Amino acid sequence: MFFPESVQIAINRLHSAGYEAYPVGGCVRDFLLGKPCSDFDITTSALPEETRAVFSEFPVIETGIRHGTVTVVFDTPLEITTFRIDCGYTDSRHPDAVEFTRSLTEDLARRDFTVNAMAYHDGDIIDPFSGRADLDARVIRCVGDPVTRFSEDALRILRGLRFAATLDFAIEEHTAQAMLACREKLRYVSSERITEEIRKLACGVAAARIVREFSSVLAAVLPGFTPSLERLSSLPPKLPLRMAALLGTVSAADALRFSNKEREAVCCLLSAKAPTDVRAALREFGQEKAELLYAYHALPFSLPDGIWQISQLALSGSDLLEAGLQGAEIGKTLSALLHAVMYEGLPNERGALLAKIEEL
Repeated sequence: MFFPESVQIAINRLHSAGYEAYPVGGCVRDFLLGKPCSDFDITTSALPEETRAVFSEFPVIETGIRHGTVTVVFDTPLEITTFRIDCGYTDSRHPDAVEFTRSLTEDLARRDFTVNAMAYHDGDIIDPFSGRADLDARVIRCVGDPVTRFSEDALRILRGLRFAATLDFAIEEHTAQAMLACREKLRYVSSERITEEIRKLACGVAAARIVREFSSVLAAVLPGFTPSLERLSSLPPKLPLRMAALLGTVSAADALRFSNKEREAVCCLLSAKAPTDVRAALREFGQEKAELLYAYHALPFSLPDGIWQISQLALSGSDLLEAGLQGAEIGKTLSALLHAVMYEGLPNERGALLAKIEEL
């Protein structure tokens, strides 16, 4: 397993100080799947204050120290978390407290899914919950009792669906039943975290299958959603396209927290009719949204000859001011000139445009 230099330095330092330390979770899963590992987490037997002492000459961020996480800043930040047991989840989202332990197995036992509950050490996979077998079987399965796991943290429901969609895995039967039984607990999860998981799910290779199989679970966080499974399975994994296909309605989009640009694109796809005139679509929506709209409706798109926006005209608003127009007249006249160039054969030449102004 390949480690960035910072990860290897951290592990070696903790070992030299007499502590256990292992890469854990997603990086081990991705390594076994043959995927590049971009995000490394380290778990250690060292208590937070011991970890802090080991890395005393490095910048340290202590924002997660209450839950055992010390972030050591090498060239990039690296999270190092003490083996722990989570104690109580009153809000179905965050542990009420954590208890530190010297046992790696106890730490792995608190994790969400078996495929994320593995650690790596000197060429060996430490796998007390058969995560490697579930990877081979292409199955997402909870560690321990799934109702307990989802009652502790309801976000795990969406994480499980996201993993299944992005990896094209099945969800183990008891885990699937618990997702359905615990779906109302998703109301405890912030819209920001829900949005993050839905975004990743939507672009997954198996998104259509997961949405079809777990539509009643997703309906708990996406009121009014009416997915287009055919579009979801055929569209390229581009976020606005896949999100529009998954959501189906603007009201479902309103339940999520998008950037303004993403929301505009998704809502455009959901509310605009299938385009019939590429120049009109370019004029109304701009090139980026027009291309998305054509892709969403599976229509061929190519940029036409000629112009489609006012800025491409061979004169500007200042020319109209010089011609004696004022205020709203300027915008109306520019729009009329653009229409004449686009549809009436008027040459986009300064003289022809000025003559048209007189006619208008």
